[in-house]
Amino acid sequence: ALHASFVTSLTTAGAFCATALSPLVPLRSFGVFSAMVILCVFTLNALILPPLTVMYTRSLAGRGWCASILIVCTFGLCGTKKYEDPGESLNGSQYVVGVDEPAPPPPPPLSNNPFLKMVASPAQQPSPASQNPNNPFAATSGSQNPNNPFAATSGPVVEGATPSVEEKLRPDPAEKRDTKKLRFTERFFYQHYYKFLKSPARFLVLLAFAGLFFLGAYLWLQLDLPTEPEQWFPADHMFQQYQELATNKVFSAAPTLVNVSIVWGIGGVDDSNTNPWIPSDLGNVVYAENFDPSTAAAQAYIMRVYETLKTAACAKSACVGSLLINPLYEIRNILGQTSSTGALNSGFYYWLNCGEGNGYSGVTVNSLNPTVGSASSGYCQTTCGGVTVTCSGTATTVDPTTNPLTGDAFNAAMCAYANVEDTKVQYPSHVGFFTSSCATSPASRASFMLMDAASSLRMPVAPVAFKEVRDAWNDFAATWNADAPSELGAGSATSTNPFWLWSVTSLSLMDNVYLGFKVCFPMVFVVLSISTCNVVLAFYSTVTIAGIVTTVIGVGAGGIQGWDLGTAEAIAAVIVIGFSVDYCVHLANAYIENDAVDRQSRTRSALTTMGISVTAGAITTIIAGVFLSMCILLFFVKFSFLICWTIFSSYVWAVVFFGALCMTAGPSGNFGDISWVFDALFCRKKKD
Repeated sequence: ALHASFVTSLTTAGAFCATALSPLVPLRSFGVFSAMVILCVFTLNALILPPLTVMYTRSLAGRGWCASILIVCTFGLCGTKKYEDPGESLNGSQYVVGVDEPAPPPPPPLSNNPFLKMVASPAQQPSPASQNPNNPFAATSGSQNPNNPFAATSGPVVEGATPSVEEKLRPDPAEKRDTKKLRFTERFFYQHYYKFLKSPARFLVLLAFAGLFFLGAYLWLQLDLPTEPEQWFPADHMFQQYQELATNKVFSAAPTLVNVSIVWGIGGVDDSNTNPWIPSDLGNVVYAENFDPSTAAAQAYIMRVYETLKTAACAKSACVGSLLINPLYEIRNILGQTSSTGALNSGFYYWLNCGEGNGYSGVTVNSLNPTVGSASSGYCQTTCGGVTVTCSGTATTVDPTTNPLTGDAFNAAMCAYANVEDTKVQYPSHVGFFTSSCATSPASRASFMLMDAASSLRMPVAPVAFKEVRDAWNDFAATWNADAPSELGAGSATSTNPFWLWSVTSLSLMDNVYLGFKVCFPMVFVVLSISTCNVVLAFYSTVTIAGIVTTVIGVGAGGIQGWDLGTAEAIAAVIVIGFSVDYCVHLANAYIENDAVDRQSRTRSALTTMGISVTAGAITTIIAGVFLSMCILLFFVKFSFLICWTIFSSYVWAVVFFGALCMTAGPSGNFGDISWVFDALFCRKKKD
């Protein structure tokens, strides 16, 4: 039992540890913490439960309440008598008896069997006939005559080989059980359930479970990200009702906007030296070394992207008005924004022509002062803030497309503009200057630049719809990246909106499901191969576990509940492997560790020995999982169903399918045994 418990604890902990490969820190923490809890529980049980069992057997077994209370209260000083080891009364018998059971007499040796003597005597007498190779009763020294059908074998029984006489005469180990002393569940598995599995009905069982497996796999393939926003509270909860009212435009509040930015100059994040368990340790931003927005080509390119984005089409259903942006909100482009007529009305170049950037600090363009510029310096444009302006002297109009500033002049002026207080409010973090002074020579160059716009997406929407809009933005950026000048580099679409980030998280959870399966199933097969030293039994167990997983996710979550592959389902899909291993592993170890030889006796013994344990474990776990259904958060309600359905499916697949499979095609004798591999690895001598 300790061996089986260790294997189940190890596989369950391994399934939880598979979540440590997820990029999501909370999921990694949950998986590792759960794995540590499982291993600690096993360690405590292995260290504490056996001594307590010995103490109970020696001091409390067979005593009444009063005597037991007296012994406990006096710490065993009163009411106890000398313990007698029941093993001393066995007299070398191979049978295991209880404390109050007398040791049965040892069985007569098979060598006294007259039939065996009659069969073996011709080969034992040294006569010339024994040397005749055509004599079917002859046995040669050091080997067996293959023509002798009665020759006794001393080696292991292999699949398909004819059992020897001793093995035919050997009693079935399962037959030695006294049914009167078996408990109800043990008697059920030993008698009634064994007869059921021994009948031709087992073939129908295997066929039915094969159909269930393919049905679960089909329903699983139909699962996708939720098509509706995930619901975290019941329909009658006040928070859920408020969200539905806001979504249906009952309230006059403005819809939640999703601002999307197109960024140039940032190549990614270097997280190679980060600690994944510290959420604040995000790594270092990697900036493009050759990024230079001061060139005329780079500025003209940014303005073309800006003008195209105003009318960019979006064919996705979640895009309102078939546009990529919301036309009610302006696109914030720090380089320069234009009106419907193409005139600059905001941004860096507007500031140069109409504000403090024209060389006259404090000059305000209005109807009382319509003249800016001079013969010596300054920039000017004919319309500033809706006011017609007369540009005096040699003042010129700078424009990012037709007459841009370049080089150090651009860098110095842009650095000054970025430090203006109004700029910090209107264009926060739209350009990156990491310097405390703009009066350097050469002038500091910007490290990145971005423009942002309000997406036409109206929240809340399902992750699937959000993914489609994200893909549309990425396609827009990728289209323009093909013509981007080398000094600007490729731009990328991103957002700091929590809904945008949550859609990425949802996709990561879905990817984590398949990543977990890639890790868990090979791990389960390897662990079971080492545990049972039988690859056939390990393969059967892995197939059983695969059937459990498809039943839980496909039939349970997708078929019965009609769920999509949301957050709860994605997390539970990996964890379910750990829960589904337990019962199958217990039966597999009991199958291989009993002293029976043929598959039917092994299956009968395994079900009788471990059937009561897996039944009790399933009942208690389901009872514990039911209490989660009383929670308010729907995540825990879903988790309750998944736990209960997983345990139920695990029990049915292990007891019914795995039992029928072992009864039909389970390994007999040493078929599938790989203990010789470990004997060779650890230089152990093979037992005779």
